[in-house]
Amino acid sequence: MNALTGLSRLRDWGNWNKFPCNWILLVGVGIPILVSAVSARDETEQQEPSKATQKVVLSKVEKDTLLARGEQQMLEGAPGDAVVTFTRLVEAYPEDASLRSRLGYAYLKNRDFKAAEKTFKTAKKLDVNRPDAYVGLGLVYVEGPGRGLNAFFNSRRARGEARRAIRIDSTYAPAYRLLGELYERFWQDHEKAIHYYEKYVALEPDNVDGLYYFGLACVQGEQYSKINTYLTPHLKPHLMETRLIPLIAQGYFFLERYETALEQFERYLQKVDDQERQHYTDISLVASEREFHAYQAISDSTERLD
Repeated sequence: MNALTGLSRLRDWGNWNKFPCNWILLVGVGIPILVSAVSARDETEQQEPSKATQKVVLSKVEKDTLLARGEQQMLEGAPGDAVVTFTRLVEAYPEDASLRSRLGYAYLKNRDFKAAEKTFKTAKKLDVNRPDAYVGLGLVYVEGPGRGLNAFFNSRRARGEARRAIRIDSTYAPAYRLLGELYERFWQDHEKAIHYYEKYVALEPDNVDGLYYFGLACVQGEQYSKINTYLTPHLKPHLMETRLIPLIAQGYFFLERYETALEQFERYLQKVDDQERQHYTDISLVASEREFHAYQAISDSTERLD
């Protein structure tokens, strides 16, 4: 309905005299001007798209350079910088599920769980056969904030994502690691946790981080022989890695190989700083007053014998 038609209807309804002449004139003149202005704006927007809608164009060299930079930033523990890098790549290649997944892991490591969840879900929509996107979403459910019943349901969701990833690719190791973590951390089912961790380390035997959590599960599940089977061979190639040593020492101790266990514990204490070493050597931190005095008496008698 245009302005003139509206005015005619007002007249027909008998309300003509109730409206001031100046108002009627304003409506009659203003509406056509407003319509013309809106039409002109629409034409301008069609001819000159905004910068927000302009697609970022990258050469292959630029893409490869940014990709390498983002991966290096993740390795160096700079996920915030990696988010910026991978965002630029996603803007240039919005349909690339692999880049979306990388951005999701950067958000996850930067603890931006909402952005990570949204990004992984988009990656899944772009490519339903990417196991890394499913595991990434599962990790969001595990690592994101949640307590009580919410944490329980999130753990179930994470298990579902991990299982879907395995159905897509049965050799995708991180899915088994996620399942191992879920069974160990949320359900204290050490047997199932070890089962999935074994599958994981068979596929990624050199991942020290995964071996460490596998070792923890073995200690909790009292399967000490598996510690020596899977963890001990990795001490030599990872001499600077200290986390595996006390786990291996515990494995030897419970297998009653006490001298070897003591050697490993001493080796571990040599590699840590003085403050941490004190937690293991200062008995006063854990002993009762009676136990502490008994220990001192034994130490004094030993010194006299020497």
